[in-house]
Amino acid sequence: MFKKLISLFFALSLILVQATFVAQAKSNEVTEEVVDQVAKEYLKRLKTTVEFEDKTNVIPFYDLDDNELGYYYQFENGEESFFMLLSSNTDYSPLFSAGSGEPDIKIIDDDGKYYYAGNVTLYKAESDTNVVDRINDALNKSSLMQKSVSKSNQLDKRELRIKKNSKSIDKWELFISDSKTTSRKDTSAVSTAAVKEDYIKGVEIMNQWGSGVDYPASSCGPTTLATIAEYWRSEESKSKIRGLDYYSEADMINHMWDTHGGTVLGMTTGKLRDAIKIHTNEHGGKYSVKTNSFNNFTTYKSEIRADRPLAIKFDDWFVFDDSWGDEYVYDYHWTTGVGYIEGDGDEIMYIHDSVGGVAYIDYVTHEDIVTMVSIDIN
Repeated sequence: MFKKLISLFFALSLILVQATFVAQAKSNEVTEEVVDQVAKEYLKRLKTTVEFEDKTNVIPFYDLDDNELGYYYQFENGEESFFMLLSSNTDYSPLFSAGSGEPDIKIIDDDGKYYYAGNVTLYKAESDTNVVDRINDALNKSSLMQKSVSKSNQLDKRELRIKKNSKSIDKWELFISDSKTTSRKDTSAVSTAAVKEDYIKGVEIMNQWGSGVDYPASSCGPTTLATIAEYWRSEESKSKIRGLDYYSEADMINHMWDTHGGTVLGMTTGKLRDAIKIHTNEHGGKYSVKTNSFNNFTTYKSEIRADRPLAIKFDDWFVFDDSWGDEYVYDYHWTTGVGYIEGDGDEIMYIHDSVGGVAYIDYVTHEDIVTMVSIDIN
């Protein structure tokens, strides 16, 4: 009898331990209702005309370990289309990315579910293994990437996991902490006193896929160069820099590609830095141009506050462009940094994407793949 009691006690203890472990594993997850409140708060702050009532779709997405990671929200109001990729796990930043239009959705399996590995791309697949295989297939077909990955030229799930953000709990606590007096369902009273933001005015939004661009699939670097050069000409009175007063938008992008180091595999950081110096003075200008490459959110903010847009490169092997076929990996994607939001766990870059839209990108999530180039012209 005593042995039976001991066995029963042991079995109950094991069940309790397992239950506690499961509860702890799930304690960092939040419900769709909580994510709704996060979406409402960000919509009040982001530069968009859509409202929460304009929501047309909410779809869960998963990480590459097949765990639920967050929700994809799509909004439409007749004037603007806008998307948000939001976390449902307090280990991660609440907002992964957001922007005009829709995210880049890669269809691997028609009947699959959505997976997220970073940036603004979702993969629709029947399994996480199919996503990893697709990424590696594209990776192995790129001679550029074969020089920079492991000897086996294969990435595994560990190398593709989303980066956790230890500061994110500061933002999540606005919605899930019992110590807060604010209701989880009432974000109107949420304090945003600690949140800071700044934006550069007057930066033209250009589009590498615009009519007349000769090499649109590889013109993100030239488009970023054209965007920044035109800003210094039109907004900072550097009138001897040739821009949209001389070229059409497409002609200016083509000039940057043809003359300043454009290639079908994209533009390197060094080429971009050299290009802005050459273009600035190639038509009689005598400007001093200082550039610097770095990866630091504090320095990024300083450049924004000084009204100096930055070239931002996402060196991201798992975002590739189907329009160029499976051989092309969208490895080097250049954008223009024009703003930021910071506070309550947020470190968000506001960028002009080179495809003609705008996007908000969580810095912590993408820190490992970001290169920032500051440009100062005097």
